[in-house]
Amino acid sequence: MNPSERPDPEIQLGNNAGIGIDPHAARRRFDRAARHQLARHRLSRERAPHSLAQAAPVGLLDDEVAQRMAQRLDWVRIQPARILDAGCGAGDARVLLCQRYPDASWLGLDSSSVMLALARAKSAGHGSGWPGLRQAWTLGLQGLRAALRTAWRTVLATALRRHAQAWQGLIAADISALPLQPGSVGLVWSNLALPWAADLSATLRELHRVLEPGGLLTFSSYGPDTLKELRLALNDPGERDGRGAQTDARLHPFVDMHDLGDQLVQAGFAAPVMDMEIIRLSWPNAAACLLELHHSGQGNALFQRPRGLRTPRAWQALCDRLQQQAGDADGRVSLSFEIVYGHAWRPQPREARRSAAQPAVIQFQRRPPPAPPR
Repeated sequence: MNPSERPDPEIQLGNNAGIGIDPHAARRRFDRAARHQLARHRLSRERAPHSLAQAAPVGLLDDEVAQRMAQRLDWVRIQPARILDAGCGAGDARVLLCQRYPDASWLGLDSSSVMLALARAKSAGHGSGWPGLRQAWTLGLQGLRAALRTAWRTVLATALRRHAQAWQGLIAADISALPLQPGSVGLVWSNLALPWAADLSATLRELHRVLEPGGLLTFSSYGPDTLKELRLALNDPGERDGRGAQTDARLHPFVDMHDLGDQLVQAGFAAPVMDMEIIRLSWPNAAACLLELHHSGQGNALFQRPRGLRTPRAWQALCDRLQQQAGDADGRVSLSFEIVYGHAWRPQPREARRSAAQPAVIQFQRRPPPAPPR
């Protein structure tokens, strides 16, 4: 690998348990990742117009977690009129949510405008091609001209319609300062976006604010055991800061499932339900693993993150340690991802809950005596 193309190894996934996430750094990393994915998307359309670029392991993780989040909605009875996809990224969950709730309108929100441009490119579709041209070859020149006119009208109308609809429902904003009215959405969906909130408590309060009474928040996040193999590889005893202390800002810590549930209650949510599982992903080698995590955009956005690049010797030493920590007999490197799932409700107003909890008062009155006969 060319040293100039070598990713910074202190780039891996983050959370916000009072450690100081730099939102501008997080947005820059996702902008860079979106440009990389957008280039792959355009290249795949040039080579195969009716297919998308093959998803990378980290992208497959996002899709798999989204599917498992959707399965958890099977146990929830809700028919929202509007869905907020908080931290929508490239908008991959849009089709999944619209299929489940066909009558609901979808809003995708992300702080990265480049990532929203990628969502727009995917929403524009794969291209309808030139319908009828293949059959026109058998009809001669006259049939070919007629097919060209029909195909041009079809393609132009489709392109105009997709361009008008591509940006519909996409909002560039910070997840902790939502530009939405209070009580304006019935379901908030957030897939692996909470780890990048600079202030998790403020973010949960904002999500609570925009939910209508009786609305549902469903989300996924990373747990403390995420990338534990990489954390051990980065914990090199020879690397210390200027005061001789061990450096521990190369990989974000993650909020524990129980602490996250407590923060939901503090934000005003009711009946939180939390669970977790471990998902493992593998790569051909340590260098491919670090490069893919780099291109995913989920990098180190801590204010106290180390600056600068590693030397080629230090980079090779890190790859060797990671290969030793997470490598198998075939040389493949596997990393663990602790996925935390949760959902919670915005309760009804206190007055409505009190009136619903109190039994109805039935007043009995004495029947008036019958009138005497005349």
